[in-house]
Amino acid sequence: MLKNKIVKLAARPSGFPSENTWTHDLEDIGEINDGEVLLKNLYVSLDPAMRGWLNETRSYIPPVQIGEVMRAGTIGEVIESKNTNFNKGDILSGWGGVQQYSISDGKGYFKVPSSKIPLPTYIGTLGMPGMTAYFGILEVGNIKEGDTRNKIIKMHGHKSPSLCIYDFGIHANASSSNAIDLNLYLILLHFR
Repeated sequence: MLKNKIVKLAARPSGFPSENTWTHDLEDIGEINDGEVLLKNLYVSLDPAMRGWLNETRSYIPPVQIGEVMRAGTIGEVIESKNTNFNKGDILSGWGGVQQYSISDGKGYFKVPSSKIPLPTYIGTLGMPGMTAYFGILEVGNIKEGDTRNKIIKMHGHKSPSLCIYDFGIHANASSSNAIDLNLYLILLHFR
């Protein structure tokens, strides 16, 4: 029987989390039910939003509850499937949590296309952090070509001249082979 290494929330931290914030458990993995998949998580995303999920207050998503697996985006390989949408060997992106294996009904998961893009990119640049940056810049900030550095500083609420934005942008170019060539430009913020 497979054993699952799991990180669960044990206590709500006050300030910086400590080793007492989580438990590290080892549990048996039972049989999956019809409509479910068993995934071996290959990558777990560690995002700044995770700190907010530890708080009791609700924001855009409910907090992680005491005793629950710590929420996190994951990239995992299907090692067993009883779900008609996913096959053994498929690579999926979803919310598998901070654990070695996860069982899901597949809702909220999508197949990662086989490509030359490294798998961690799907929980980084092409995952929640990348989407936060993308929509923050283009939708919330409404930044357009030709906008000035001052508009970007105002969007962030900073008045300091030490804020330096060197370059920004996301460019995707579909080639004839339908592969996506993803070029990211760097935003560097320096606060003094």
